[in-house]
Amino acid sequence: ARIPSEEGSLQSLAHIEVKKIGRGVDFPPRGASAGDSLSGEGILLRPHSCSLGSAGRQPASVGDRAQGIWRGIIHGSRHGGIVDAVARVVPLLAGTLQLECGGTLACAALDVSALRFVDDDHGTGDERPEDADAVAMAMSDGAATSSQPARFFRLAGQLGQVLSHDVHLWIAHSSTGSADDFDVLLRLQPCPRRSSGDLTSIPILQFGPLGVRCESWEEVPMIECPRLLRLMMGESAAIRPATERYLVEEPEEILVIRCWRRREVCEVEGASADVKHAGDGISLEQLLWLDVLAALSETKPCEEEPVPAARVKLADEGLATRAEILGDVSGDGAPAADGARLASLAFLRQYVQMQVLREEVLPKLLPEGTGSGSVRIFSAELTESCSMLEPKKPVANNVSRPRTLDALFDDNVDFRRPGPWASTDVTEDP
Repeated sequence: ARIPSEEGSLQSLAHIEVKKIGRGVDFPPRGASAGDSLSGEGILLRPHSCSLGSAGRQPASVGDRAQGIWRGIIHGSRHGGIVDAVARVVPLLAGTLQLECGGTLACAALDVSALRFVDDDHGTGDERPEDADAVAMAMSDGAATSSQPARFFRLAGQLGQVLSHDVHLWIAHSSTGSADDFDVLLRLQPCPRRSSGDLTSIPILQFGPLGVRCESWEEVPMIECPRLLRLMMGESAAIRPATERYLVEEPEEILVIRCWRRREVCEVEGASADVKHAGDGISLEQLLWLDVLAALSETKPCEEEPVPAARVKLADEGLATRAEILGDVSGDGAPAADGARLASLAFLRQYVQMQVLREEVLPKLLPEGTGSGSVRIFSAELTESCSMLEPKKPVANNVSRPRTLDALFDDNVDFRRPGPWASTDVTEDP
């Protein structure tokens, strides 16, 4: 081989030697765990294998999900204590967690700002008794006992959101580091993916003072509620008298009604522990959130766009009595805290006739013999996306708009590009 020298002539490369690589060189294998660690400012969590699970790993292929155990330390949480230390772990999960949308075509991307760790030492009871010794062993490097008791946290999203993983965290003051350091054990368990058909019958977890109870709930065929089915099939505006109709009706509005009921307890007897620890069960709030996603997927804007799942916000508006549902109680003088609930009930009565509520809905919600009873009211709204909150670009007013059809369809107009008079805002909400 020859290369040009500085003088422009060719110089021989015979004196150049190529060194062979010896067998002692250790190349990292593909899929090595070097990139499986979770790190941030003052935080380093490394994969760790123990009796609680295998060593943590990030997804290695399309369709794979992160799972396993990570162990590490959090430095310098003097002012906020454990609460501040736990909050610093949340950003490490960005891109790892998604929303589980139950088979609905939806955008499952999740902003970590909606996540938080909840102190669960006396909460849902996700931590099994046999986990306590395993956690102590894992956090003390195999010692029989840990000098510092660990507190248990679980990751939660906004009300009703179903996450792609069950995330558990144990944290304790470090026994080897400074007083501002904390030992951390993190466990990620992927939740089972559900298809739309799985929502016809689903285990529901009810949390109470005596622990967790699993119930089996099933979707009620709407043929068993013929009047509600008729409302879904016809125009919702047609059910209201002419005096109660709006001046301008929405021709494309869709009314979606779904009903669920609890099976007999004996049908799920003995299945509570298996379902709870396998992560198969969800709460009633999560069932409602999944139902909202499924209802939005039937609307016209979501025929071509996925449902923006992260923007669906569920709100608990409290308990309502039979009189409030039927509108027998006036909202005049009601406390401000009751305003949202009364407004939701008034909105419901615009679409469902009073006779239908009294004869077909309330007998199922509040059967006879249960006294006056009460019903918990939830509402859902589609919050604005971050792009919609940004200031919109102004319309270019320096270009005259076409005033006639001849000017609009002029030969010089290029229809492959938006008109110069059109709005340049591209963040229109689908």
